[in-house]
Amino acid sequence: MIKKLLLFFILLYSILFTPPLQADEVEIFTSGGWFLTIGETDLIFGAGSNLKSTYLSPPDATLVDIKCEKKTSWSVYARKLQTQDLNDLEIFVRRTSDGEGKGSIEGGEYFIPLRESYTELFWGIGERIGITLQYKITGISINLSPGTKNFHINFIVEKTNKP
Repeated sequence: MIKKLLLFFILLYSILFTPPLQADEVEIFTSGGWFLTIGETDLIFGAGSNLKSTYLSPPDATLVDIKCEKKTSWSVYARKLQTQDLNDLEIFVRRTSDGEGKGSIEGGEYFIPLRESYTELFWGIGERIGITLQYKITGISINLSPGTKNFHINFIVEKTNKP
């Protein structure tokens, strides 16, 4: 019998209380995460076989809010903070909705691999609320030791000069 392998995807949350925005400032707020349990039902051909190697989160695993003035342009970046022995696993993220707001948003519709350095995910102009993100993890195998594993993902937003 295979022991259950638990993978947690924990987001580093933004501070919930911040002072009012100054002109041309931009802030990001994230919420959500992904809790994945892998067990014997994930064996490809039953006992003695390998596990499925790729798993997808729900399409709205994370909600992102971007707060800024209406003409401020911005880019969202993310990186994984490596924890434990997860070097053989890769995590990807993609934007699954535009959210709402009078601003615009572009990029990030396809899965982007996360590294230990920041990677640009998507960009836009003006405020966007309720942007949804989905994750994909690859590299799962029977050789991964059972137990709880954690990925931490850090999101940042930067003001840009993109049109």
